[in-house]
Amino acid sequence: MKKFLLFISLLLLFITAACGNSDVDEFLAYQNEYVSAFVDQLDEADEMVVRIWDAETNEEMKLIIDDELGPLISKLKDDMVEKKPKNSDMENYHKLTLDSFKAYIESLELDVEALNGFLDNSMTTEESDQLFSDSLDKYNEGNELMGESGKELDHLADKYDLIEVDE
Repeated sequence: MKKFLLFISLLLLFITAACGNSDVDEFLAYQNEYVSAFVDQLDEADEMVVRIWDAETNEEMKLIIDDELGPLISKLKDDMVEKKPKNSDMENYHKLTLDSFKAYIESLELDVEALNGFLDNSMTTEESDQLFSDSLDKYNEGNELMGESGKELDHLADKYDLIEVDE
């Protein structure tokens, strides 16, 4: 997830000569603030999953899941629905972006369910393996949707005559 999200985060800063255009202002604010912050939080969640797998004990894994990853997932879900673009041009981009974020969140939730089932022995190895497989499918779905979102982002950047600036 990190590599693909890094790609999208490089598209975050745009400069435009059309200052004062409310559609452009909304697009820039959406992309540079909302999407950027969300991608940063997804990166943070991804790092937590790595820390879970690197944990030395089941108790340490459970603490990271319960005290850090679970609350972050809840925050991400709440933040997703708060933003609604006013500009009709951005509706498709927002939908694709939101759908990709939802797929990533579902992937994380499946990981948590599988890890909890493993840690408390409430599911068989086959059941937890199936959840991890389902999680990977959701993650890949998120990547596909993020690719579509990137194409729409390029379209909007062209429409608004925006210039990409690498961070």
